[in-house]
Amino acid sequence: MNDRMLAHPDSGTHCCSVCGDDLRSSFTTCPRCRAAHHDDCWEFNDGCGAYGCKTGKLATPPMPAASHRWLRAAAGVCMLGAVSASMALWSPPEPARRSAEMRATRTVTVSRASKDRRIVYYGGPRSLVTYGNLGNAYARSGEFDLAIACYEKVLELDPNFSYGYFNLGNLHFKKGDGDTALRCYQKALWLDPGMTEAYCNLGIVCQKQGQYDRATSYFRKALEIDPQYAGTYYSHLGEIAYEKGDPSMAMESFARAIEEDRSLAIPKNNLAYLYAERSTNLPEAMTLVDEALAAEPNNAFFLDTKGWIFYRQGNLAKAEEYLERAHNRAPDDMEIRGHLVEVWAKLLH
Repeated sequence: MNDRMLAHPDSGTHCCSVCGDDLRSSFTTCPRCRAAHHDDCWEFNDGCGAYGCKTGKLATPPMPAASHRWLRAAAGVCMLGAVSASMALWSPPEPARRSAEMRATRTVTVSRASKDRRIVYYGGPRSLVTYGNLGNAYARSGEFDLAIACYEKVLELDPNFSYGYFNLGNLHFKKGDGDTALRCYQKALWLDPGMTEAYCNLGIVCQKQGQYDRATSYFRKALEIDPQYAGTYYSHLGEIAYEKGDPSMAMESFARAIEEDRSLAIPKNNLAYLYAERSTNLPEAMTLVDEALAAEPNNAFFLDTKGWIFYRQGNLAKAEEYLERAHNRAPDDMEIRGHLVEVWAKLLH
């Protein structure tokens, strides 16, 4: 350590050793290791939180500066698995069978225009940070009841924290309580009408509940507010169309999703599978599924799609190879098993 840690925080070059946030307010420097802390971080740790300089105190590793305290994590990165918070809940719809897990990563930035709000979220009351971090830790370990209790405490301390309600909704959804999740997302939107993540997760919950018209309206609202992620929203709309029994609309939506974002593997696979089901555009279907597999080479549903395309092309040996690989990775999936049995039946004749 050197004396530069004592420089004025307005230089923008120094971060608190505990929370990682910039030192833009009053701060304290450890006399032994020279690590700088926000005053409230120093008080919370009862001394130095970087190396545990205080006698008898365990060392606390500093939070990376990129995390900017637990609120950024609660707003979409750390909470439920390092994916876009709005996509973190997404799970493969049973009828479509083609989708594994959404991979799009999003980072949410919370407005810090008000100095008072900065004090609430980044300084005191300190228990907001404590309960938020503890809730995130419980969520990552799958202890959702304890995580919910922590976020309920966060919201008790700050009833206007929109992302608190959003993450609480995520937790209830993970527990299988879609109705409570819906109420939490709606509360988040009441506090922050521009939160596209809440619209998207409302769409996901309604889609899972079979409320397709509501789900469609939520995804279209998200699309209207945040066209940057149009590919993801069109992919969801394609799944809804497929589940409603409209494969033509599903293909149109998946094609639009690919047009908006070529990096998304799921709509490529879904469109390829629908082509295979109709025995149409099979060369294009093979190109699409190969692109999907390049992103996720061990995805069972993608392997199944490729095997099914080979089956439609009459290449039973290759069809069997890919379907067996898919079955080995998802042995309980009845559709993959059915495809493999159909190929075996053809091979026996």
